[in-house]
Amino acid sequence: MHQSSNQKENNPMKKLLIILLLISPFSFADWGDVYYCQMTSYLAVSPDGRVEELLEVVTKRFQFKLDETEQAVVFGKKGHFDGQTLPLTPIANLDYSSSSLLETWYAEGFLEMYTFGENTFSYVSLQNHTFIMHADCDKF
Repeated sequence: MHQSSNQKENNPMKKLLIILLLISPFSFADWGDVYYCQMTSYLAVSPDGRVEELLEVVTKRFQFKLDETEQAVVFGKKGHFDGQTLPLTPIANLDYSSSSLLETWYAEGFLEMYTFGENTFSYVSLQNHTFIMHADCDKF
Protein backbone atom coordinates (compact mmCIF):
# COMPACT_ATOMS: atom_id res chain seq x y z
CA MET A 1 0.00 0.00 0.00
CA HIS A 2 1.24 3.54 -0.81
CA GLN A 3 1.76 6.12 1.98
CA SER A 4 1.04 9.73 1.23
CA SER A 5 3.95 12.19 1.46
CA ASN A 6 2.22 13.87 4.45
CA GLN A 7 2.25 10.57 6.40
CA LYS A 8 5.95 10.05 5.62
CA GLU A 9 6.78 13.55 6.90
CA ASN A 10 4.84 13.07 10.16
CA ASN A 11 6.41 9.71 10.95
CA PRO A 12 9.93 11.12 11.70
CA MET A 13 8.36 13.87 13.85
CA LYS A 14 6.47 11.30 15.90
CA LYS A 15 9.67 9.32 16.44
CA LEU A 16 11.52 12.48 17.50
CA LEU A 17 8.79 13.39 20.00
CA ILE A 18 8.83 9.89 21.51
CA ILE A 19 12.62 9.98 21.84
CA LEU A 20 12.50 13.41 23.50
CA LEU A 21 9.90 12.20 25.98
CA LEU A 22 11.96 9.13 26.83
CA ILE A 23 15.15 11.12 27.50
CA SER A 24 13.33 13.90 29.31
CA PRO A 25 14.36 14.44 32.95
CA PHE A 26 10.76 13.67 33.91
CA SER A 27 11.30 10.01 32.97
CA PHE A 28 14.17 9.48 35.47
CA ALA A 29 14.17 9.15 39.24
CA ASP A 30 16.27 11.66 41.17
CA TRP A 31 16.99 12.71 44.75
CA GLY A 32 13.93 14.20 46.45
CA ASP A 33 11.46 12.55 44.08
CA VAL A 34 8.34 11.16 45.75
CA TYR A 35 6.77 7.98 44.40
CA TYR A 36 3.25 6.73 45.06
CA CYS A 37 2.94 2.97 44.75
CA GLN A 38 0.07 0.51 44.40
CA MET A 39 0.71 -3.13 45.29
CA THR A 40 -0.01 -5.53 42.45
CA SER A 41 0.81 -8.71 44.40
CA TYR A 42 1.75 -9.65 47.95
CA LEU A 43 2.33 -13.29 48.77
CA ALA A 44 3.32 -15.26 51.86
CA VAL A 45 4.98 -18.63 51.46
CA SER A 46 4.87 -20.79 54.60
CA PRO A 47 7.76 -23.10 55.57
CA ASP A 48 5.72 -26.06 54.27
CA GLY A 49 5.30 -24.37 50.85
CA ARG A 50 1.72 -23.11 51.11
CA VAL A 51 1.16 -19.81 49.29
CA GLU A 52 -1.29 -17.21 50.55
CA GLU A 53 -2.28 -13.97 48.80
CA LEU A 54 -2.17 -11.06 51.27
CA LEU A 55 -3.53 -8.16 49.19
CA GLU A 56 -6.88 -8.33 50.99
CA VAL A 57 -5.37 -7.85 54.47
CA VAL A 58 -2.78 -5.08 53.95
CA THR A 59 -2.82 -1.41 53.01
CA LYS A 60 -2.19 -1.60 49.29
CA ARG A 61 -0.77 1.91 48.81
CA PHE A 62 2.46 3.41 50.09
CA GLN A 63 4.92 6.12 49.15
CA PHE A 64 8.65 6.71 49.34
CA LYS A 65 11.19 9.39 48.54
CA LEU A 66 14.91 9.31 47.90
CA ASP A 67 16.84 11.32 50.50
CA GLU A 68 20.24 12.50 49.24
CA THR A 69 21.51 13.61 52.66
CA GLU A 70 20.91 10.19 54.20
CA GLN A 71 21.60 8.31 50.93
CA ALA A 72 18.42 6.40 51.75
CA VAL A 73 14.90 5.55 50.70
CA VAL A 74 12.39 7.01 53.17
CA PHE A 75 8.90 5.52 53.28
CA GLY A 76 5.81 7.55 54.16
CA LYS A 77 4.25 7.11 57.61
CA LYS A 78 1.05 5.67 56.16
CA GLY A 79 1.27 2.38 54.35
CA HIS A 80 2.94 -0.95 54.70
CA PHE A 81 6.49 0.29 55.48
CA ASP A 82 5.35 2.90 58.07
CA GLY A 83 8.08 5.54 58.02
CA GLN A 84 11.09 3.22 57.64
CA THR A 85 14.36 4.70 56.42
CA LEU A 86 16.66 2.30 54.58
CA PRO A 87 20.17 3.25 53.45
CA LEU A 88 20.75 2.52 49.77
CA THR A 89 23.03 -0.49 49.36
CA PRO A 90 26.00 0.01 47.02
CA ILE A 91 26.25 -2.70 44.38
CA ALA A 92 28.06 -2.96 41.07
CA ASN A 93 26.85 -0.60 38.35
CA LEU A 94 24.65 1.46 40.74
CA ASP A 95 26.10 4.89 41.49
CA TYR A 96 24.24 6.81 44.21
CA SER A 97 26.35 9.96 43.89
CA SER A 98 24.59 13.31 43.69
CA SER A 99 25.42 13.58 39.99
CA SER A 100 23.68 10.36 39.00
CA LEU A 101 20.03 9.73 38.34
CA LEU A 102 18.38 6.99 40.37
CA GLU A 103 16.54 4.97 37.76
CA THR A 104 17.34 1.86 39.79
CA TRP A 105 18.11 1.40 43.46
CA TYR A 106 18.60 -1.39 45.95
CA ALA A 107 18.33 -1.45 49.75
CA GLU A 108 18.36 -4.15 52.36
CA GLY A 109 17.22 -4.60 55.92
CA PHE A 110 17.50 -7.53 58.31
CA LEU A 111 16.57 -10.52 56.11
CA GLU A 112 14.82 -8.14 53.66
CA MET A 113 15.58 -6.83 50.18
CA TYR A 114 14.00 -3.84 48.41
CA THR A 115 14.53 -2.98 44.75
CA PHE A 116 13.20 -0.34 42.39
CA GLY A 117 13.56 -0.06 38.62
CA GLU A 118 11.40 0.90 35.67
CA ASN A 119 8.70 2.21 38.08
CA THR A 120 8.38 -1.23 39.70
CA PHE A 121 9.04 -1.76 43.40
CA SER A 122 9.83 -5.24 44.73
CA TYR A 123 10.20 -6.49 48.30
CA VAL A 124 11.28 -9.87 49.66
CA SER A 125 11.40 -10.83 53.33
CA LEU A 126 13.01 -14.08 54.42
CA GLN A 127 11.70 -14.60 57.94
CA ASN A 128 9.66 -17.56 59.28
CA HIS A 129 7.48 -17.15 56.21
CA THR A 130 8.80 -15.74 52.94
CA PHE A 131 6.98 -12.59 51.83
CA ILE A 132 7.11 -11.37 48.23
CA MET A 133 5.57 -8.10 47.09
CA HIS A 134 5.48 -6.14 43.84
CA ALA A 135 4.03 -2.67 43.28
CA ASP A 136 3.67 -0.26 40.37
CA CYS A 137 4.85 3.26 41.21
CA ASP A 138 4.36 6.72 39.72
CA LYS A 139 6.42 9.81 40.41
CA PHE A 140 4.42 12.64 41.97
